[in-house]
Parts: sequence; structure tokens; C-alpha cells
Amino acid sequence: MEKIKRICALVEQHQAWRGSCLNMIASESVTSPLVEAILASDLSRRYFGESYSGIRVFAELFEIATELAKAVFSAAYADIRPVTGNVAGLSAVTALTRPGDTIITSPGEYGGYPLGITGWANIRLLSHPFDPDAYNIIVDAAREQILREKPQLVVVGMSEFLFPHPVRELTEAAHEVGAFVWYDGAHVMGLIAGGQFQDPLGDGVDIMTGSTHKTFPGPQRGIVLTNGSEIQDRLNGVLGHAPVFLLSCIHDNTAAALAAALAEFQEYGEAFAEQIVRNAQSLGTSLVENGVPLFGVDCGITRSHQVLIKTPSFGSPQAVRMQGLLEESGIISDCIPRLGVQELTRLGMEEAEMQQVASFAADAVLERRPPKEIRKETAALAAEFQTLHYSCQNGEQAYELIGKLL
Repeated sequence: MEKIKRICALVEQHQAWRGSCLNMIASESVTSPLVEAILASDLSRRYFGESYSGIRVFAELFEIATELAKAVFSAAYADIRPVTGNVAGLSAVTALTRPGDTIITSPGEYGGYPLGITGWANIRLLSHPFDPDAYNIIVDAAREQILREKPQLVVVGMSEFLFPHPVRELTEAAHEVGAFVWYDGAHVMGLIAGGQFQDPLGDGVDIMTGSTHKTFPGPQRGIVLTNGSEIQDRLNGVLGHAPVFLLSCIHDNTAAALAAALAEFQEYGEAFAEQIVRNAQSLGTSLVENGVPLFGVDCGITRSHQVLIKTPSFGSPQAVRMQGLLEESGIISDCIPRLGVQELTRLGMEEAEMQQVASFAADAVLERRPPKEIRKETAALAAEFQTLHYSCQNGEQAYELIGKLL
């Protein structure tokens, strides 16, 4: 019983702590109580597949989620079976390539998808020429490389994603040599659905994958989108139930919760995405004014949900120190360090609050004030923004537990 009490106490501690912080990890978001309640429903214990009975009701939920995904992302086909964005990405690689093929992707040191499968699948992996100052693919050099190397798959999109990639130009080159194009939209799915970033499928990519819990404010899950029937047939071969390959179950509760998040996004997503971009630009501008070096300054700092503080490399001692100083100050980030505004935006913060946040962050990473002093101010700001916006449950508490613990 003591262990149970300790577990419950730690969950409550986490809930209270994160509710008192400025949560700025670029790969997280806050969901509505509706989504959380569905996650905790009986669906969390069930399987969905041809060999199971008792699935009639969930089958309708699955169909609704699929149709909503097609509508929200303007896609002919939507596959919501992947349980994570990583599985969605693996499905693209395994559906479109074979051992011995060549893949060209964004360089890993700047946030390109790691593609760990290539090491044991005997796939030749190349990187797009990349300009770290512009924080983007170098178009002409990348086109020349595609035409020269004739890859099977070209990947655009990345995790440190400040600006739209030259999708149309690279897609034209890829299709000229018979290559498929995969857009990794994990971080910017909400911005794409909200019409605020770019339109990869409209620009001709063959397949787009992403996560549903970053700028898209849903449960942790993955999604695959395409306009090609042949692509969807290939996906069925790696995501289907017979034979099982990447999946043995699709986590019914998160699929049903995704249906609710998609329906919410249909109503409120465009306004949400617009404010995310405005907030990110305000945050970035204010950080620069406060003396914090950022990537992409000469190109407008950002057109996405995130800004990137300039450090020697991902996870460098300087970056890790910045991450620690930010956390001590009540600002939760990663060790790139990268600051995302999507969660604060859904709590109702706008440009004026972003200027305050920038001041706190600058004081922390430039060590202008003690973290304990900054922490009092970040907690006070967080306390003013505890309720949900851009939701059918506007005004509901964002950090309350669904259900009771011991």
C-alpha cells in the first residue's frame, strides 16, 4: 500500500509542478479534458482487429477519426493506425524502400529524422546540402544531388523546423528520377492543418507523416497521409493485421481520443495555428532584443512554433547548461535548446506574454539573474494561464487530473 500511495503522490506532484511551469518543449502540447477522458475510458484495455468481437462501436469511432483526418489535412487517404509518429515514419520507410536503396534526408545534426532502420536494412543514407544560417535545405545543390544520386526516397521536413522546406522544387527533381517523396511533418502538423506553414500534399509529395501531439493538440499518436492509392496499398502491407509487422494493436483509446481532437481542430484549429506563429515570432524577436543568439535571424527567426537558441551543437555542455538553468527558472525545454510556444498558446498567452517569457528566458540562459528569483515570476505568470482555449471546452482547467487518486 505504501508503494501505491507513493505512486499517487508522485503523479499529483508532477501534475502540480508542470502546471506551475512554462512548458515550452517543442514536441509536447496540452489536450482538452474531453481527450483525456477518452484516453482513460474502457477503450484503453481493448483490441481492434478482424479476429476480435466486441469492436462494433469502436469500428464506428475509427471510421469517424479516419474521415476527420482526411478532411482536416485535405488528403485522399488517412491512416491513423500508427501508435506514434515514429511508427508512422517507419511505415513510410518500410513501405517505400528496400535493402540496397538510397535515401536522401535532412542532416541529423540539424534535426533530420534519424532513420535508425537504415543501419541494419543496408540502406545508403545521404543528407541534403544544408545552410545552418538560413536553417534550410540549399535548393539548387539538393536538386543536383537528387538528379545525380537517383535515390528511391527523398525526405523533407525535420524536428528543428523553423521555415518551410523547398518541397515543390525537390519533389519535381525526385519524380524526375522516379523517387518517392516523404514529408516528415511531425512538428508542424497543426500548422499545416491550420493553413499556416506549407501544403506538402498540395505541392506533390507522395506521403506525409506526423505526430498528433505537438502543434496538433491531440493524444500521443501518429498519422500517415497520402493522395495515392498505390501508396496506401503499400502502407496496408506494413500496418495491416495479417501478417502483423509494425503493429499488433492500435491502442483504441488514443485512436478514439484522436477523433475528438480532430473534431475540435476542425472548429478551432485555424485560429490556434495563426496565434502559434504570431507567438513564436514575438518570442523570437524579443529574445534577440534581449541578447539571446538564435538561428535563422536573417531569415525572419521562425515561421513555425519554435525558436532555436544558437549553441555549438545538440546536447553540447553549453546547451545542457542552458536547459538546466531554464528548468530551475520554471521554463521546461529540451537540450537543443529549442523553445516551442504551442502549449502556452493553447492556455491563452499572446504576444505580450511572449515578451515576458523572452525576458525570463534571456535572464536565465545569459545568467543575468538567479534562477530562484526568475522562478517566482514564471510561476506567477503560469498561474494566470491555467485554462484551455481553442477548444469546445474553453475555460476548463488544463492541468487537473481526470479521475481521483488515493
